[in-house]
Amino acid sequence: MKKLSFNLSVLLLLTFCNSSIAQISQPDKSYYPVPDHPEWFKTIPLIDESTPDWAILMYESDIDFNRIETLKTRYYRLHPFEKTIHTQNYKYWYKTVKDYIDDNGHVNLPVAGEVYSRYESLKRTNPKHYRSESAIWQNIGPNNTYINNGSLEVRPTQANVYCLGVAPSNPSIVYAGMETGGVFKSVDKGLSWFPVTNDYAIGNIHDIKVDPLDPDIVYASRDKELYKSIDGGTTWNLQYLSSARIEQLYIHSSVTDTLYAATADGLLKSPDGGASWSSKFSGRLYDIEVKPGTDSIFYVAVENTSLIRPEIWKSTDYGNTWTLMDNGYYIPSDLSVAQVNGCKIGVTPADPNRVYAGIIATGKTGDNGWIGIYYSLDEGATWQEDSGFDGGPYASGNDPSTNWYVAGYSSGYHQGFYNFDIDVSHNDPDKLWIGTIWFCESGNKGGNIEYIRGTRSLEMHADIQDIDVVGDDIWIASDGGINYSDDECQTVEVRMNGITASDYWGWGQGWNEDTWVGGRYHNGNAAFHENYGAGNTLFLGGAETPTGYVNPFDNRKMYMSDISDKLIPTSLSSTSTNISNLGLYPTQGYYHFNFSEVEWDPRYANHVYVGKEKTLFKSIDGGSTFDTLYTFPGDMRRFEISRKKPDYIYAIIYIDYWTWKIYKSSDGGSSFTELPAPSLTGGSWRNLSFTLNPFNEEEIWLASNSSSNGNKIFQSINGGGTWVNKYSGLIQDQKIKDLLYHPSPQGDLVYALTDDNFFYYSVNENTWTQYNSGFPIQHTGFLISPFYRDNKIRVPSAKGIWEAPLVNNSTIQAMPMVLKDKIYCSRDTVRFESFSILNADGATFTWSFPGAQYVDDPTLRNPKVVYGNNGVYDVTLTITQLDGQTDTKTIAGMIVVDSDCEPDRIAGDALNLDGASSDYVTIPALNQSFNEFTIAGWIKRNGDQPSYAGIFFSRGSKGIGLNFRDNNQLGYHPYYWWNSGHTVPDNEWTHVALVFEGNQTAIYMNGIRASRNSNDTPLPFDASLYIGADPNFGSRRFNGQIDEVNIWSRALTQDEIR
Repeated sequence: MKKLSFNLSVLLLLTFCNSSIAQISQPDKSYYPVPDHPEWFKTIPLIDESTPDWAILMYESDIDFNRIETLKTRYYRLHPFEKTIHTQNYKYWYKTVKDYIDDNGHVNLPVAGEVYSRYESLKRTNPKHYRSESAIWQNIGPNNTYINNGSLEVRPTQANVYCLGVAPSNPSIVYAGMETGGVFKSVDKGLSWFPVTNDYAIGNIHDIKVDPLDPDIVYASRDKELYKSIDGGTTWNLQYLSSARIEQLYIHSSVTDTLYAATADGLLKSPDGGASWSSKFSGRLYDIEVKPGTDSIFYVAVENTSLIRPEIWKSTDYGNTWTLMDNGYYIPSDLSVAQVNGCKIGVTPADPNRVYAGIIATGKTGDNGWIGIYYSLDEGATWQEDSGFDGGPYASGNDPSTNWYVAGYSSGYHQGFYNFDIDVSHNDPDKLWIGTIWFCESGNKGGNIEYIRGTRSLEMHADIQDIDVVGDDIWIASDGGINYSDDECQTVEVRMNGITASDYWGWGQGWNEDTWVGGRYHNGNAAFHENYGAGNTLFLGGAETPTGYVNPFDNRKMYMSDISDKLIPTSLSSTSTNISNLGLYPTQGYYHFNFSEVEWDPRYANHVYVGKEKTLFKSIDGGSTFDTLYTFPGDMRRFEISRKKPDYIYAIIYIDYWTWKIYKSSDGGSSFTELPAPSLTGGSWRNLSFTLNPFNEEEIWLASNSSSNGNKIFQSINGGGTWVNKYSGLIQDQKIKDLLYHPSPQGDLVYALTDDNFFYYSVNENTWTQYNSGFPIQHTGFLISPFYRDNKIRVPSAKGIWEAPLVNNSTIQAMPMVLKDKIYCSRDTVRFESFSILNADGATFTWSFPGAQYVDDPTLRNPKVVYGNNGVYDVTLTITQLDGQTDTKTIAGMIVVDSDCEPDRIAGDALNLDGASSDYVTIPALNQSFNEFTIAGWIKRNGDQPSYAGIFFSRGSKGIGLNFRDNNQLGYHPYYWWNSGHTVPDNEWTHVALVFEGNQTAIYMNGIRASRNSNDTPLPFDASLYIGADPNFGSRRFNGQIDEVNIWSRALTQDEIR
């Protein structure tokens, strides 16, 4: 009988603990905090005894950034992460303040207009580097994000769109204001878009209005700043600085130089296109609307701080005098818990006298932010609310009679005014749309509210930001993108093509295939493959985790901490497949200096390194299990493995806010030595980044994001023993985010990404040069990622992915790669891959495998080899680039073959089964679950087989196995009714395999594949495995011979099975 062999992976369970943490004092009773900058948060929540200490500090006036970060880290080491309004506020707050923290941990935000003015000054000083028309850098996407089901339909999970502005005189012209991407424009009603503010420091747009008569005149507000364009967005000017945030704008319908601005400090009016302003109303305003058909009758939504409610005030004389309209209007029932979150106004030309007020507030315990829809049929003279109650309690479900969905989550979670808008149908005045976290509709003036995103299966993102109704056109902006409808939202379209404003904070990239993936703020993980088409990405799932890693050997394998790891398809008409998750993911942070990494040994793709909290872990089985390599005195941040000598590893270690250190190992991570810090003349030494020379394990370049001028970047050529300052006046005031060493025959370069810019340093010439033409202003990129195959560098940013040519050609470096260093079956096919620094255009490869029995083609980039005998084998790779460069790398003893699957020496030995109920073989339960699994072997049937006769079968908590259906056809459990189309011939040796791939299951017969979409995983092999039987029925026995059964804890490819 042949030897039964199998390779299995065991998940190492890691338990982290921490000592008790001193807590700040908790409040004795609940209260609403009063931060100095409420605009830093989505909404201001109630603080009570359940509020974590770090969140309490976050809302205080004088914040201590370091203490908040320390307490938050410690809190989540002791508590499981749960999405709350505090965690959502934290992300929004963090993105706002992270780049403005001083050495004492305090926030020093620039004053209104300061950033814009600084960039305008830079553009005047050096115009050629700040003009998109002379672009070196190009945006490569995402332009579209596709649903992961093969339908070739797009979905709005791409960019956070705060607001929309439709040109009244030409509704085909639409402007979109992004959270991080500036302003985009469409001239074809949203079918395609292009950016119009990449050359300007304009972002976080709160409102856009277009001149009613001239579609080229556009106003965009950002916090206190008002910008204006008079040429359709080609150029912009800072038109006005308000004393408070500008919430909404209104432009007079005929005298279009007359503007109104509803701000957080009152209503302003300009008679001259925004050049000068006067106050028309005092108070905290949320919205402004005008009675349709007039320019004299105004409504504003104003916060009353005494009655703790939003109110509607009316003017009939162009805003000169105002009257409170509150007859029958909302009054909170318990002022002790009352809070105002905001109010939106809705009007419609279908009934000009009608006014709606959507109120988000708390009037009593249990309201959770949503009060309801009040309406007036007489210009605000009287009000009523038809649901029968203000606020909670909310009934869950998507029954049209419930208002739970419009309120938020059943747990009470909501996002206040940050996600809120209403607008009214221009055809049916009783119909209005309400956007909160969910998109809802009422057909009876707010009496009943239906969650139509769910009930109508509309392809929409959650978290609605803006709703604009313009005649029959309905536009919806959300955290994920833009929807359009022209049928009263019975259906919606996704219109996002070209909005390249995905906000990345995770990133990974392929090596030989052009693939990339990254986690994005609000919009989950999107993947790209070169076959998808320029800028087209595939949505993989998730929400907003800073994650995304790509296998350097198989570039379609992608790893993400918040969803199942994936094998992405080569076509958008196919779906991704779940693969086995990594057993451990690194420390991940929303600020790029707060994360660690997944790194691979440049020789062995199954040797995976992960930095998690204070520990460096290593796996030698492709990431299934990890062992501790080394534990540091602080948290690991970035680390890098030398390509020249992979035993050299450098790591950045975070001790505390003010103390960052760098460590070095020369023994593969078994031990580390702290390196001395460079000598500084000023500033702090924190927020570190570094890069290694791929040809010299002792040359390291180190930068601090927080150091003062004169102390930005340092070089060491003796492994960090001593440092040389590489500062230049060109990088004055720049905050370094990342470095990349680029070897080049024209002279080595070091690239530097900064908050504002991009530079390179010539090692030979000892000079810095600016390299940012076409790079968007305020890009907020965080990594430099080389793609040597195409001679490119890339930067993931808050404005999508940007790409530029490498300044010089690369000095090529050969690097053979294989999955693992030890092979346990001499008959196994071993696939090699080139992990070389190389421009692949016209490149050639020559491999040498001394002692191998079979090589399919030594001139391929990725040849297959069979060694056939035990031994230790050298591998040599020679690469030649089109420019004539050549390089050779020999790795001595790269492969060890220690076979334990040698074939029987006696011909004809196999497992013989006669079909009797007791004639079968079992092996013990594997007692593991798998996301991927393969079982294969040779069978030779003896006559017709009983229906559902088992070939390989396990029946524990789930029936799993390969069997026969009727007429000797192959089938499998649990989908026993599926017909594979494979009929096994009688009395012939036939190779069969059952492969579970995650989202698909395949049956192979003699290498020919039949597959179906499925969701079988995880596969619990928690009972004995039967060879030749289905244990549930004595009649389901195989009659014939079975040989060479093998089991793998992964999905074999068709090439491997063949």
